[in-house]
Amino acid sequence: EPKDGSEHYVARMEWAADSDTLIIQRVPREQKVIDLLLADADSGETTLIMSEVDECWVDVRDNLQWIGGGTHFTWLSERSGWAHLYVISRDGSEVVDITAELGAADVISVVSIDDVSGYVYFMAAPTTPLERYLFRAQLEVSEGCAGRVERVTPTGEGTIGTHSYQIAPNGANFAVHTFSSFNDPGYVEMVSLPEHTPLQQLVDNTELNEKLANVATGPMKFFTIDTKSTEVPGVTSELDGYAIFPPGFVEDAAEPASYPLLVH
Repeated sequence: EPKDGSEHYVARMEWAADSDTLIIQRVPREQKVIDLLLADADSGETTLIMSEVDECWVDVRDNLQWIGGGTHFTWLSERSGWAHLYVISRDGSEVVDITAELGAADVISVVSIDDVSGYVYFMAAPTTPLERYLFRAQLEVSEGCAGRVERVTPTGEGTIGTHSYQIAPNGANFAVHTFSSFNDPGYVEMVSLPEHTPLQQLVDNTELNEKLANVATGPMKFFTIDTKSTEVPGVTSELDGYAIFPPGFVEDAAEPASYPLLVH
């Protein structure tokens, strides 16, 4: 129990890279703190190695992974104001943001933490939340290595949209890559990493594209709207949206309320 005797939850408990020690996430009921403790599996004695603190709320993490033979572990944290991935030493004395170059953007999801290749692969959208791309960062925390981020998804025409990946374990040499955009059902392919070289087309959606070519579609647009729902400094109240118009629709010439509207 916490030293102050406060009510709390044991939110997560798992092996700490060996059969002798557990790592525990302990949170108070109001969940403004996550205490990370190492516990001896025989005696139950615990050592507090790190606390994650926020004035409002902290999320319990499910992607803690041990690397370096159990000397370090990965930890997703919003302590900088953005969700970044950190490498933390086993005793909590060393905390390094290995995705620091991502800056004012979130690690949306961790795809693969591969101790063999020495890289973590993750999804991010640094410029707009409407897209998803694959990035990677070195797990190594030595001076000059930590914090560098490299985009893996190619840039250029035909790549703007949403990408997803299933990365093979033990070296992260291959991935199943899926791509789509608003007006393109996309494709599924096998690629090599990190070069992102296409190796085999798995789904090309030729039949679907042929059917869509015969369907009358109208114009569409993305937009943002300010809901004016917050006065908290630094917190935006803008929301993203999109509109799909009927075939032949000309926005500037349309009569007010001349079309039915579906809101999803």
